[in-house]
Amino acid sequence: MLAADMHSTPPPFRNGKIAGGYTCNVLMRRDVIGALRFDPLFGKSGGEDTTFFAHLQRNGVPMAFADRAVTDDPVPKSRSNLDWLKTRSYRAGQTWGLVELRNGKSKAVLTVMAMVKALVCFAMAGLKFWSPAGWRKAVVRAQLHVGVMAAATGKAPVELYGEASA
Repeated sequence: MLAADMHSTPPPFRNGKIAGGYTCNVLMRRDVIGALRFDPLFGKSGGEDTTFFAHLQRNGVPMAFADRAVTDDPVPKSRSNLDWLKTRSYRAGQTWGLVELRNGKSKAVLTVMAMVKALVCFAMAGLKFWSPAGWRKAVVRAQLHVGVMAAATGKAPVELYGEASA
């Protein structure tokens, strides 16, 4: 699991620009975010940072990444296993699917694209069977795309945090 380094989350880049982000370690100017807050809809599932940064990016807020910055973010043993990472990736896919739907992407297009991507990732996992880190990364990535399909087809978000409400 350490060799796969699946807890590191650098921001996604598209056309050389940051296309989203995570709140693991962020420095931001208050005047830039204004009244924007985390969406409470994601309080138990996680992903509020994904929607937050997607909103900023969609509104043209410039973002930078310090690739040489050193941070320390201890990972509890309960989250240092493949099952947790697959579930978290699936949930991240659900969140990203919701972001794409909010941005006007068609449910059908989103579903088909995610299905193709998931199949490619699962195929890559098979091709990387000899590499413990390689196949695990491919399986975790596939779960992200399965999560996007779940969002596009209306499946309720996975709740990873807090107590389940009665």
